Amino acid sequence: MNNVNAAAADSATVLRMIQASKAAGAAGRTGEADQLLARAAQVAPGHPAVLNELGLRMMQRGDAVRARELFQRATQADPGHPSLWSNLAESLNALNLPQEETEAVERALALEPRHLAALLQKAALIETRGDARNAARAYRNALATLVPGVTPPEAVSAALQRAREAPGKLTYGSGGVGSVNQLAAELLKSRAKIDILHVPYKSATTALTGLLGGEIDVVIVAAS
Repeated sequence: MNNVNAAAADSATVLRMIQASKAAGAAGRTGEADQLLARAAQVAPGHPAVLNELGLRMMQRGDAVRARELFQRATQADPGHPSLWSNLAESLNALNLPQEETEAVERALALEPRHLAALLQKAALIETRGDARNAARAYRNALATLVPGVTPPEAVSAALQRAREAPGKLTYGSGGVGSVNQLAAELLKSRAKIDILHVPYKSATTALTGLLGGEIDVVIVAAS
């Protein structure tokens, strides 16, 4: 019993250290954030939360190879956590390994069918294969998990009103020039006679993540 309690306390301590590291990073104290995470890694080098956070740091620094290794170790330590599989998929996407990425996404969705990041990743994979119609449907299904009770017409009307009140001020994200959502947004601009600025992302998944993080104002999801 004492060993179990000690393990639980250690895990709780590690999680608090990770949260403190995230808070320091969000406040711009990068050195402190790195020190806290390094300390957590010393205390529990095989803890899935530690491995996951280290992987996320590697992704931020552009080292997808190292990130994949860390995420793989995290999924081995805790195979029942969908976010770990989703993060692994993101690193595989950066390494241009679509088959392995698909497998990781499917593992995440098998654990949690409404996991937003994995649903967006699946939609992006479909778009990459050139299947615009099914990609659009997949994006809509993913976004449908966000805010129950808010209908698309209300959201569109609000976005159009904001664009008309502040021409050239709003931004919209896409998965890149020529992507499904970029073309849909340009069509909307033309028909609605609005002026919004295009911010291309690496993929539609990262564009939607940017929207959720407040980096951009709008992402257009093409209807099937």
